[in-house]
Order: sequence, then structure tokens, then C-alpha cells
Amino acid sequence: MNEKRMVFAKDAVNPEKGCALKRFARKWCFGLFFLCMALLLTVDQGFCTHAIRVGIHESRPLAFTEADGTAAGIYPEVVAEIARRAGWQVTWVQVSWLEGLEAVKKGELDLLGPIAVTEDREKIFRFPREPVIVDWGQIYLPPQSSITSLIDLQDKRIAYQEGHIMYRSLADLLRRFNIEFEGVPVADQKTVFKMVSEGRVDAGTVNRLFGLLNQDAFELKGSPIIYAPLELSLAMPLGKDDRFVEALDLHLKAMKDDKASVYPRILDKHLFGITEPGWHADMRQVILILSLTLVIILAMVGWSLSLKKTVNRRTRELARSKDKLEESSRLLNAVMETTTDAIFIKDLSGTYILANSATCAALGKPMEEVIGKNDAQLFPLKSAEVISEADARVIENGQNILAEEKLETAYGEETFWLSNKNPYRDESGQIIGLIGISSNITEIKNSQMERERLLNDLRQAHKMEAIGTLAGGVAHDFNNILGIILGNSELAMEDLPEGHSVANNLAEIKTASMRARDVVRQLLSFSRKGPRVKEVIHVQSILKECIKLLRASLPSTLEIVLTIDNDTRPIKADPTQIHQVIINLCTNAAHAMADEGGLLEITLKNTTVPDTAHPYVSLTVKDTGTGIGPDIQDRIFEPYFTTKDVGEGTGIGLSVVHGIVRDHGGSIDLESEPGKGTLVRVQFPSSEGGQAEDLRESGSAIPGRGIVLLVDDEASVVSMGTAMLERLGYRVAGMTDPESALELFSENAGMFDLIITDLTMPKLTGDRLAKRVKLIRPDIPVILATGFSSKVENGTIEHIPVDGVLEKPFNRTLLSHRVSEVLTGTAG
Repeated sequence: MNEKRMVFAKDAVNPEKGCALKRFARKWCFGLFFLCMALLLTVDQGFCTHAIRVGIHESRPLAFTEADGTAAGIYPEVVAEIARRAGWQVTWVQVSWLEGLEAVKKGELDLLGPIAVTEDREKIFRFPREPVIVDWGQIYLPPQSSITSLIDLQDKRIAYQEGHIMYRSLADLLRRFNIEFEGVPVADQKTVFKMVSEGRVDAGTVNRLFGLLNQDAFELKGSPIIYAPLELSLAMPLGKDDRFVEALDLHLKAMKDDKASVYPRILDKHLFGITEPGWHADMRQVILILSLTLVIILAMVGWSLSLKKTVNRRTRELARSKDKLEESSRLLNAVMETTTDAIFIKDLSGTYILANSATCAALGKPMEEVIGKNDAQLFPLKSAEVISEADARVIENGQNILAEEKLETAYGEETFWLSNKNPYRDESGQIIGLIGISSNITEIKNSQMERERLLNDLRQAHKMEAIGTLAGGVAHDFNNILGIILGNSELAMEDLPEGHSVANNLAEIKTASMRARDVVRQLLSFSRKGPRVKEVIHVQSILKECIKLLRASLPSTLEIVLTIDNDTRPIKADPTQIHQVIINLCTNAAHAMADEGGLLEITLKNTTVPDTAHPYVSLTVKDTGTGIGPDIQDRIFEPYFTTKDVGEGTGIGLSVVHGIVRDHGGSIDLESEPGKGTLVRVQFPSSEGGQAEDLRESGSAIPGRGIVLLVDDEASVVSMGTAMLERLGYRVAGMTDPESALELFSENAGMFDLIITDLTMPKLTGDRLAKRVKLIRPDIPVILATGFSSKVENGTIEHIPVDGVLEKPFNRTLLSHRVSEVLTGTAG
């Protein structure tokens, strides 16, 4: 202990000097008082000048030390006033809380305060009958904290002053509700606030008076969680002299009963900042002295007054117990009515016998319509059964449960609740009902479900990405193989004499190769990412290919009728996305006729759109299925909206179609009637110019002249490409090693008119080869040939210094067009 003699400021406890009449009255009263004491010989003169040692610890505003070392606060000033009245000489000893408790036990201190009075402490300390003040515990939080109830303290870190009795009350309360938490002990209450302010703990518990005075300085807020009202008193050693205790009680009670004493001024000063006393304070002190003198004189009358004193003491104790009970009831009611959690008590039949405002608000009913009712009268049947099942487990097992309950309100709203239910027992331990606290976790559950949906979407996207990666690898190898088959079949057909019997077989090989190429292109659509490049296409060729796929996959109970205008105009679109539109529309139509079969009519023709002079191409898909009701027709193109059963669809097909059509500048509309089928009409603006890709492939080859350096790691591709180019009129240097090709070009850079290089090659890739030859000769035209690569997307070659792209597999006609475009500078 750090013992320190402190000077107490006289002005904090002594009244101002009065008039001469007052001084005379005061002297007269004191003289009469000491005369009585001398006559009765009941007071030891040595005791009147008793020297006492009083411990002081930091607990502003109850007790603290000023900067100059002066003891201050409610307790030091109350003790100083008592000492002044009793004639005691006070030595103030500055101690920590735990040091002070130990010093009182050993008798090294006569008094220590403030301290809460408990049964355990009454066994090791002696207390005056009269408490100094009543206080209670409260939880304090950072301004941004969302903690509003006891349940919110689950798994939280709570700072408290080590050895503080109120923390024990809080811990017992939380354990009764099975709330797990971590207590963090610190030296004093100021450190509690500091840790909360710095974010090192989630919350802190201190005395209400300390919190009221200091919460603004630490920028904290008080929570609705208040608990454990306790009397704060002065602790003395257990064997303390009775006369000392009685004198302490006498003066303390007199100060509290007298409204003009320094006691209310001390409270005003430290709790409310009021420092000026009333004008009649001195007169009240005179009256107090006269009253005390009169009491002492009357006490000498006889033994009857002693008996009366005992009765009064017991009456006060009953009054204090009553006040404490009323205060506890008030605090409990405050907790019940300020929390956002539903708190309720039911009897064994499930009837509500107590419910707070939050419970009534959740039920949407006033208190009088809840008390006396059971869940079957307040909830729909299914929800009432959920609640009753959980309640029955609590009653039957006699143990608490933490249950998540999905409930439907009387208004049909679906809500989720986390309910902590405990047995409600009488004094004998018999279960007579249950006590429950329920927190509305609907927003949390909705967020969790949305998160699960997004995770499922992400997993699906990862699956599609994996499929795309696989498709890309397969496409690269297949395109090389198909290119060799397609090119060599064309060369063989040219070498055959007219009318040769093998010509038909080679034609079939060429046709099958072209179909296989289209299948590979569909596989490539899985692996393509980013913006798609639109090109001039004929929808009829894509439509015919889609119908081939559909006929093979749809049941025979569906009849497909295809009507195509032969002069249907081309459109500018992404062929993969147009393929996706056709497949999605036809698949949805087929699903509508899955049970009984029907007729699927698909029509493609030229059309015009009212109020516009631009020509359009119209695609209609009509079925004889179940139809779509008018109440949901407006939602049919919304993402994730579906009329299919769980597991039969995701609700994204038609929304994707809608997005593709809008992206291509087209329109989509729907006509449907329940029981009579559905018609979906899609219209795309036709292309005003340009030649369709399929026409370039099927047209005539363009001959040319020049020397071409052809580079591919596949010898068969080099051999085939060399033959094609030579028959077109070009001279060709074919190379299978890109490094050797680079060496040849560096030695003869001016000899070559064009370089055609494969993209994916060992040692030196095509894009790197293109960069190297451009450094040697910047004007050399380069065509990049590829079966598939993430570096080349829909014919675009960003950041690669080439002049054109040749997609594998290619025939001689497409090769001639691409070479001609690059050499003449018309490639785009």
C-alpha cells in the first residue's frame, strides 16, 4: 500500500459562517450536548478524539484523488463530514481495490468505500446499517455497437474491474441464460472504459454512477442492459468497536434524513455539478444540532426508547428490503420492455402468463390478446406445431434448448427465430412452465440463403469454366485433325478425273468434316469469354443445324415442322448466341408438350416492323402445349423465374434469350393462352451489307502470286497447306520448326511476301514468332492460324502484331480469301 496523509478541503464540507445569532445558538447547543455526555458518562473521551485510517481508491465520482493529492468524491466527503461531527481525525490511505479489501481484513484500515454489501462480504467485514448510496451495474459499449440485449453478449469479450461484486451478478445472470462470454479483468473501472474505447473488448461493465459521469469522456454509450441493484456502504474490520459503528450509523442517517445537510449538496456537486448551497443551509444545521441534542436527552428517559430504537431499525430494514425489491422489479421491467428480443413465460399447458412488448409486436397483437392464449390461438397451425414441439422437449427433459424456428405470422409472413428456452421452476424445483427468449434472425437467414444461392451460381460457373477449358483443349486437337481430313479430301477430289466412283465418297468425307467442324465450334462457345464479335450470317444454316440436334434429342411424340424462306436476308450477329436462342426457345416449347406430345412449328422469314423502314428477319417458335397464364406473362423473361418443378430448370433460359435479342437490336414478344399453347416471335434487323461467312467458304477460290512462308508443327498440316497454296499459284516454303523458320526469314527477309504461322507450337509460339519477324521487317504480312486459343477470341487478335486470323479447320476457298484479303490490305 502507498500510504499518504491527505488534506481534505474544508470548503467541501463546512458551511459558510453565519450571523452572530447563529453562532450563539450553535455554541449553546454544543455546550448542552457535551454537558449531557459528561453527566451520563457514556462516551469515552479517548474515543471522541479517535484517529481513523480510511482507504481511498479511484472510482469517480464515488471516490478519487484530486491533482493536488486531496481526497474527493461522494465517499471521502461524506466520511469527512462524519469525522468532523464525531471529532475523529482521518488519515487517508491511497490503495488499489484489492489492496484495500485485504487491508480491512487485517485491521490495517478502519474504513473502505464504496463497497457493495453482500451476504458473503458480511461474513468477513462489518457494515453500518445505513448505506451511503444505492447503485447498480450497467453494460457500456462503443457508439457503433449493435448490442441491445443479453443474447447479443453471446461470445463477446467483456471488461470488468477485478474483484467487483457486480460483475459476479452479471456472470451469474448470463450463465442462467446459457450465454457464453469471455470476462477480461482489469485494475479499475477507468481501465474498463479505456479498453472498450480502444476496441480491445466488445463491452464493459461498471457502476451506473461511474458510467454516468465518464461515458462522454471516453465516447461510449450506455446499453439497455442494467442489472444487480446494490447498496454501497463502508466496510470495517469484522471486530470493529460497536460504539464506532453506532456513531457512524448515527451521523450517516442524520445527514441523509436532513435535506439541508451537506449530504444532498455532496450528491448535487458530484452527480449534477451543482456547487452552491441554499441560503438556509446554516439554519438547518442549527435545527439538526438541536434535534440531535433533544434525541440524546430523551434517550435518557428510559429503556422504552431503546426498544423503540430496535423496532425502528427493523422497520427500516424492511423498508430497505421493500425498496430493493421494487427497484429490482423496476429494473427487470426496464430490461423486459427495452430489449428487442421477445421474452415470455408459459405454463405447462403452453398458455402465455407473461410477455414483453417485443413478443406482442412480433405477434401483431396487444398485450391483452396474448396473455391467457396459447400458440395454437396466435399462430397458423404449422407454426404452432413447431413451437409446441420445442416447448415439449424443455418440459419433458428439464433442460434448456437453443432452437431455430421457422414461423409464419398471422399475416402470412415467413420469419425465422432463434429461441433459448429454459424450464421455469417453483421454489421446490418443480417445473411449472418455461421461460423463453427469442431473437428475430429473419434478415440473417435471408442473407445466408442469398449467399448459398450465389455460391451455387459460383459453383455452376466454375463447372462451366471447367467444361469450357476441356472443350477448348478438345477443339484444338480436333480442328487440327479435321483440317487435315478436310484439306486432303478437297485435294483428292481435284486430282480425280470427272465422274470417278470415289468422288462421291470424298464428297461425303468433306461434308462430314464440315459438320464435325460445326460441332467443334459449338464446343468452343463454352470456352469463350468477354465480348463477342458479330459477323454477317445466314440464320437458316444455323437453324437447320439446330433442328438436326433437336430431332435426335426430343421424344418421338413431338412433331417438328420447319418452314424457311429461301431468300431470308442475312443478319449481323454472333452465330453461337443465335444458336443458343434457337435451342432455348425450342427446348422450352418441347417442355410444355412433354406430357402429351404435340406440334412444334418453327418459321423463318423476312418481315418488316411497323414505324420503321428497316427490313427484319423473323423467327417464330410455336407449340401446342399447356400455355402461360396472363398473370405471369409479364414475368416470363425475368432471371430465375420458372414454372418448372424443382430440378427441371433454373429459370435463366428465357432471360438469356431476352438479353441476347436485345443485345442484337432485336425484339421479342409472346402470345399465349392456357391450354392452347404459346407462340414466341423474335425479330432481328437484317444486315445492310457484307458477305456471309458461309458464302465465302462455299464460293470460288481466289488465285494469287507470291512467296509464302508456311509454319506449323504438324507436318501433315504443312504438307496440305503447301499443296493448297501451290495450286492457287503461290510458291511455298513449308517449315515444321518455328525457330528454323525464323532463321530462314532473317537470312532472306526480302524474299517473302507473306507468312502463315500456327499459334500453338513448341519452342516458339506463333504470336512470338510474329513479333520477331516484325522486328526484322515491320511490313511483312502475317496470318495467324489457330484451332483454339484464349489469345484469339472470335477472330480478334488484340496485342498480337498480325494482319489476319485463319481459323482451323479451313478449306482451300477460305484460305484463298484470307490470303487475298491480307495481301491486298482488305482484311478487317
